[in-house]
Amino acid sequence: MPMNNRKNKQQRTVYNPRAGGRPRVLTSKERTSRIYHQSRPTLPKDRPLHVTVKFNKNEIGSLRNKIFYREIRKSMQRLRAKSVRLIEFSVQKDHIHLLLESGNKVILGKAMRALSISLSKRFSLLLKRNIKALKHRYHLHILNTLKELKNARQYILNNSNKHNSATDSDDLYFSRADFTLFNPTNDLLEFLDDLKSLLDVPHFWVTKQF
Repeated sequence: MPMNNRKNKQQRTVYNPRAGGRPRVLTSKERTSRIYHQSRPTLPKDRPLHVTVKFNKNEIGSLRNKIFYREIRKSMQRLRAKSVRLIEFSVQKDHIHLLLESGNKVILGKAMRALSISLSKRFSLLLKRNIKALKHRYHLHILNTLKELKNARQYILNNSNKHNSATDSDDLYFSRADFTLFNPTNDLLEFLDDLKSLLDVPHFWVTKQF
């Protein structure tokens, strides 16, 4: 391939009307950081959702500590405020898994935007600097069958084993933690109270089967 054609293929330009209509060549950092997304699909009215939210690990570090976990639980209350039901969740070092009921992509989008803003504000206050908590857009998987739901639920609840973060007997950072295995400290009682208020009763027929 000729050198000129290769150079033209690698460089991308953007039109900036404020710069007098002159095209600007993107830097290498801009070319690698820009991700072009497709529009979200229309959500069925009676299907649960598996949502994965990735965090900026370089900005935050591991999410699996009591201070960050408390702020995550407070932020997840924003989902219910936007009419999205939280059925299960799991917090890993740099991402969280959510099993949700919504049925409307507009409502889901507003709920996830509220969650993102809340997390960024809370983490910025903790770290005493302005940060963008989430790495990029959340990943969405529509669970259309009972088998898909069963597999997704098991994946969420057993995700710590997959990442070698903990075993079922010593993991506090998911929605089905067994609190009887731990000493009844104040933090533990707070976790238990938060779980009772966070998790919603399933409304969809598919989700009610588990």
